[in-house]
Amino acid sequence: ETLWKFIERGILSDNDRHDAIIYFGRHIKRSEFIEQVHLWGRVMKGMGVQAGDHVLPFGPSLPEFIYFLVASNMIGAVAILPNLMAPQEVLCDSMYDSRVAFVFDGLEHLITDLLARPAFEHVVVMTATRSMNTALKLIAAPLNRLKTRHVRRRHAKYISADTAIRRFGNYDGELD
Repeated sequence: ETLWKFIERGILSDNDRHDAIIYFGRHIKRSEFIEQVHLWGRVMKGMGVQAGDHVLPFGPSLPEFIYFLVASNMIGAVAILPNLMAPQEVLCDSMYDSRVAFVFDGLEHLITDLLARPAFEHVVVMTATRSMNTALKLIAAPLNRLKTRHVRRRHAKYISADTAIRRFGNYDGELD
């Protein structure tokens, strides 16, 4: 069985008695974890990601990053975790044939040239503050916007997480 099936079975047996993740004081229930993994699995499948395809998540250990990793396992895709400390040419080689990347806005400025590669059909830009509690969002969100406001190239392949969910999250085919 896949790692996801093993994890999901364990989560479901808990009946939400315990949190799946505690992130900056926000308690994410196990049912929400499953819901988010399925959502991002549908988004990836809606984007055309198939079993064996490579996806590139660029981000710190945020809840969404974990959702992407587990969702890619659920649909049979391979999440390639590039080392952002590596030289640009090594990073390019590690991208293989990836057509989809998920990048958090605080890291976007480090890999702008890599994301501009024509091979990427979709670059989903996630705000790092998405899972933070409201008080932290009020502090961190303006700082992130200042850091990244001139970075993103305005190209149709760059979409926000909310746009990706609206556009591709209604996929209703098989996920596993």
